[in-house]
Amino acid sequence: MSEEEFDSSSIVRLNIGGQQFCTTVYTLIHREPNSKLAAIMHQDPEIKYVFYDRDGQIFSHILNWLRHGVLPDFEVVDAKELLREAEYYQLHGLKDNIPDFTSSYICSFGSAPYPNRRKFQGAKLCGLNLSSQANFTSSDFRSACLRNVSFSHSNLMSSKFDIADAEGADFRIAKLVFCSFTGANLRRALFSGAELLSATLNNADLRNTNLEGANLRRATLNNADLKNANLEGANLSYATLNNADLTNANLKGANLFQAMLKGVKLSKTNLKYADLRGAYRWLSEADLEEAYLEGAKLTSCFPFLW
Repeated sequence: MSEEEFDSSSIVRLNIGGQQFCTTVYTLIHREPNSKLAAIMHQDPEIKYVFYDRDGQIFSHILNWLRHGVLPDFEVVDAKELLREAEYYQLHGLKDNIPDFTSSYICSFGSAPYPNRRKFQGAKLCGLNLSSQANFTSSDFRSACLRNVSFSHSNLMSSKFDIADAEGADFRIAKLVFCSFTGANLRRALFSGAELLSATLNNADLRNTNLEGANLRRATLNNADLKNANLEGANLSYATLNNADLTNANLKGANLFQAMLKGVKLSKTNLKYADLRGAYRWLSEADLEEAYLEGAKLTSCFPFLW
């Protein structure tokens, strides 16, 4: 029976090791259609009561995953216990998102600097809180899953995030000087107030990303996708944004002094009060259709507007 044939409002009661739970058939089959729980629903669509002699406390986190796709706080929940239960219920999506805490490179979290090794290449760290002024200088996060990870206020200077999936990650007030984000997925990430001096973000996906007040001086963003990004008050002086797409982005009050903007798309972009001095060589070729330029500093950009 397909998912569409189930009554999404059909209630199922579960007894997991003595703890009682109540949910819908839809919740049990939607996110993990190949799980043991989904299999029972497919075998008997009329089933109303299920019992498993398993850990009920851990199952509450499994139910949150099935409902919302969120992971628990691993400072409180033992990842190994969650992994064990995920394997039992054949929750492959959950298993793929549980961080590898058994590996020697993940040791502790919290306010203390992150210890020992700094190699996290390909690691699955989704949803973790790694903020509180942690020290990750020169760390390797290439190809890592960093969705919704919090790095706020952390020192990540000279770290590598190339091809990482950091959608929704929190980098607010983080030190990201000389960091590399080439080809990274940074959609909806938070970089407000971040220090991105001389960072490399070529080909990065920055759609709907918040970079308000960030320091991107001398940063490189060639071919970056910045559609709908918020760069209000950001410092992009001497930055390189060749062929970047800033369609509908907010650059109100941004500093683009001497920025390289060859082939950049600025259609419907808010450039009110932005400093565009020294960019005349590039802006003459840019797509400025319906761009907002009220109060922008255009001296030497458009001589014909003098």
